[in-house]
Amino acid sequence: VGTRFICAEESSAPKSHKDKVLKASSNDTMRTLVLSGRPLRLIPNDWVKSWEKEPARIQELCDQGVVPFAHDMKSKGEDATVRRQLLDTVNSLAGQCVGGISTVEPAQKIVEDMVAEAASMMESNAALISRL
Repeated sequence: VGTRFICAEESSAPKSHKDKVLKASSNDTMRTLVLSGRPLRLIPNDWVKSWEKEPARIQELCDQGVVPFAHDMKSKGEDATVRRQLLDTVNSLAGQCVGGISTVEPAQKIVEDMVAEAASMMESNAALISRL
C-alpha cells in the first residue's frame, strides 16, 4: 500500500521518484539487501545492479553488520557520481504494486478508492459463501 502513496499529491517524494513509479511495471522491481541490510523492494539503478552481481559480497558484509549502502557511503561517499547513485537508490523504493499506479492523485481519493474497492470485493465474495 505504501507504494501507492508515493504518487499522492501530498507526498514529499521527489518528482524523479514519482516519475519512476509511474513508468515502472510490476516486473521492474527487485528484492535486495543492499539498501538496509533487510529485504526490501525497489526499482534498481546501476549501483544496485552492480552490487546484485556480487551476492556473496552482499551477504559477507551483512553478516558483519555492514550494509552495502553504508559501506559505499563511507568508502566512496566523496565521489559525486557515487553520491548521486546512492541518493537515486533511496528514491527508488517501490513494491510490486507499482505496475498498477498510473496517476498522481490526492491521498483522500486514493484512500476512498481503496475503501470502495475493498467493499466491492467483500460484497461479491459474500455471495460465494453458502448459507447454513
